Amino acid sequence: MKELNFCYLNDEGRKLFVKKFEEQLEQTVFHRGLKRKIKYKNLITLELYKIMKHIIEDKKYSPLKVWW
Repeated sequence: MKELNFCYLNDEGRKLFVKKFEEQLEQTVFHRGLKRKIKYKNLITLELYKIMKHIIEDKKYSPLKVWW
């Protein structure tokens, strides 16, 4: 089995990681299709909706292509 590199975070490290991750999700980027700025967390939501439509409505899923 191939060894994996990893580390354990203590409570302070986990809190810091979560805080920084949530800050990143709140940052905005200009969405070319919507022609407005949206948060990264909304990009994730939009992708989930596209996946749901692919599963439920048989619409072809085309993944987000990063343009920035």
